[in-house]
Amino acid sequence: MRVVDSGIRNEARARGRSGWAGEGRRTARILASLLWHLTFARPHIVHLNCSLGSGYGMLRDLVCVLLARLRGVPVVTHYRGDIPEFGRGSGRRIGGRLLRKLARTSKLNIAVNRVSLAFLAGLQCEAQSAPVLLPNFIRDSAFEPREARGRRPSGRTSILYAGLITAAKGCRTILAVARRLPEADFVLLGPVAADMDHHLHPLPPNVVLRGEIGPDDVLQHMKAGDLFLFPTRTEGFPNAVLEAMASGLPVVATRVGAIPEMVEEGKGGLLVDGADPQELVDALGFLLDKPEVRLRMGRFNHRKCREWYAYSVVAPRLTSLYRSILDGA
Repeated sequence: MRVVDSGIRNEARARGRSGWAGEGRRTARILASLLWHLTFARPHIVHLNCSLGSGYGMLRDLVCVLLARLRGVPVVTHYRGDIPEFGRGSGRRIGGRLLRKLARTSKLNIAVNRVSLAFLAGLQCEAQSAPVLLPNFIRDSAFEPREARGRRPSGRTSILYAGLITAAKGCRTILAVARRLPEADFVLLGPVAADMDHHLHPLPPNVVLRGEIGPDDVLQHMKAGDLFLFPTRTEGFPNAVLEAMASGLPVVATRVGAIPEMVEEGKGGLLVDGADPQELVDALGFLLDKPEVRLRMGRFNHRKCREWYAYSVVAPRLTSLYRSILDGA
């Protein structure tokens, strides 16, 4: 397998420094690398990860698919987000049209949540395989057991968040919730986006920013925590929730994207309809003084994550999709 690196470093993305010039350089690098691989490596399949980030990115993805098709190579397009959410808003109408063209041009489309799968099914044409639902996965080593945690000696509960610290992920709401729950500690793991800078001063005394850390350190923090909070506004299939589930944490989150498919309400956590601070305060408050309920929910999440979302479970499903395309070629 050969990989074309399409990433913008996290800090640059968080601070919004890439700009049009950066996107242009990125596009040129991606297309040049793809052309080289199509010409000299001669792949059997191209697997395109579509981030649903912008109309510009959608155009770039469509060009990649067309280049592969010109070489006679089938394309699997994997949509790493919530497709219906991408098409909303007048500023994304062009992106929505490009998305539809991309979906109809790809040999196989993969969704990460059910609403996206339904959208893709409505676009399917006769030349395509039926779209499929395939969740994100987490490496098997993430399921190492953690020590059972009851009430802390201090009597305080540790509530974690992991990801880009931005308003779109509900981080302003987290600050509001922290001010209403001074008896709990809120630990935020991840880089800070520019839209949060002036909201962090002053920082509530029960909120700690750990900054950007590596995946292993994220898991260590989670294994030492009590609850995971993820009040995002929009989401495809959040890896941070997977990490929390694998670490045996109960989850309190918004009911968006694949989260209701991942977190079974009442069994693995509590879900709210929006990012209203009081709804989250009520959900967290219910769990703060119930360590036995948190432990039960955490064990349920750990078991479900291992059974449904482990690499050893998801990867064979992906390779079987590749085989079906090659067998039908």
